[in-house]
Amino acid sequence: MRSPPYKTRLLWRKGFTIVELTVAVLLTSIVVTIVYATWNGMNRHIYSRERRARLQNECDRIAGGIIAGMRRADDVISWDRTSIRYTTSGDTVAWSFDGSVLWNSGREVRPMRGGEVCAFSLENNNANEESRPWLFSLTLSLVSAANDTATTRSTVMVRRGSAERLEDAFIW
Repeated sequence: MRSPPYKTRLLWRKGFTIVELTVAVLLTSIVVTIVYATWNGMNRHIYSRERRARLQNECDRIAGGIIAGMRRADDVISWDRTSIRYTTSGDTVAWSFDGSVLWNSGREVRPMRGGEVCAFSLENNNANEESRPWLFSLTLSLVSAANDTATTRSTVMVRRGSAERLEDAFIW
């Protein structure tokens, strides 16, 4: 029996050669690797952004508590770069930062979602520190275990028993 011509022989052939299978597996592996790397990178980016947003929200929450108290203050008793004492409704409230821990009237303030306070400062923006109203700039920074940082800066005006928030700037 004679063998069929070349073109007809290709039509009769069934299956793939080992070279064709190897090329197909190699191309599939490359595509799967690219898809996995892209997916993994996107997930890490999303997780990182979520973590920083949670840290910023926590920073804003703590700073908001300090600002709200200062707004309700009847009078500021004393203040310096890292602490403030004021009275509100007959109670004395004290916020202070010792370089590693933020304190609120003797209680340690810990962020609820992890991290720790790394910076707290108050500045009186008035040229004459004794003049009223006082214009304080408050800066609070948190750092997470992953070394993400969040900072809240606010300006609060304190005058004769009332304080009001002037502006906020949120820094990432």
